[in-house]
Amino acid sequence: MLTDKVVYDVFNSNLSVGNYTYHLAGIQAQLMRILCENCNRMVSNKYLYDMCWSRSLYCLTYKKQLNKYINKLRKLLEDDNRVIISCIHGIGYSLKVNDIGDL
Repeated sequence: MLTDKVVYDVFNSNLSVGNYTYHLAGIQAQLMRILCENCNRMVSNKYLYDMCWSRSLYCLTYKKQLNKYINKLRKLLEDDNRVIISCIHGIGYSLKVNDIGDL
């Protein structure tokens, strides 16, 4: 459970946001699992490439695909502004969960 409105079920790859539940598949599910496991910590692009595409070799195709999947996850999470996927350009991503008092 990330917040009272956002829950990710790793075993079934289901992301619940408010009253909606989304089944994540493939790379999208892997990304969400990795980000949740490293909540509030930066995860390097290299690590994400290694885990999701089984190679650390950077190429423009992987970068575009990673951006596409991250943007889809951001869209699903947008109903709770306490859960944010942030990016440090060229470094990696972080799933940040803020307390209500932090907003």
